[in-house]
Amino acid sequence: FINEIQSNPIDTSEFFCIPSSVSFNSLVFQSASPFEKIQAHQSVLMYILSTNHLWEKVRGIGGAYGISGQVDMLERLCTFQSYRDPRISKTIQDINDSLKRIGEQGIDQSLVDNAIITIISRELRPEYPQRAAMVDFRRTLYHINDEFRNMRREFLLETTNADIQKAAQAMIESLTHQKSCVAIAGSEIFEKEKNEPLLKDKEIVTLSV
Repeated sequence: FINEIQSNPIDTSEFFCIPSSVSFNSLVFQSASPFEKIQAHQSVLMYILSTNHLWEKVRGIGGAYGISGQVDMLERLCTFQSYRDPRISKTIQDINDSLKRIGEQGIDQSLVDNAIITIISRELRPEYPQRAAMVDFRRTLYHINDEFRNMRREFLLETTNADIQKAAQAMIESLTHQKSCVAIAGSEIFEKEKNEPLLKDKEIVTLSV
């Protein structure tokens, strides 16, 4: 099965104001199908971005408490989140810039290999009974059989730096077609960034806490 769903271009942004001195940001866009190799490559890329490129840019330089990125395999979504972040627009720009850089220049194979080892080891490590039961229930609910899991593992193990470069290019293409951004922040941050393209002339909804 290959995902050939055709959808109209979507570019939505929602902003919510709360009593806070920091922001909590999320960027979501479509991933590849779980039956395509490139989605496994996108998962590896997400791990690399979260622990290297974006960790340095968004957390080390930008001052956020944390940044993470995942691929939701079944929902076919790529998601980025930053939390306790003093920035909104520049964090979203850092995500775009990091993807473009990898799409153009590629990445060192050693980073790819380390990411694969970490991702595979998470699947192989022993689980507490409660966690194991939840994982089994989820696999039964979504019809995730051993054949599919073995296929995905092979996709991961075969990932090369060239695959990561193609995954980044596909994610950039997806971003230009369909994406959604949500930020929850304090009034000072919105005031400081009101003229940024991402926020300019956008409605900011105040939430009562």
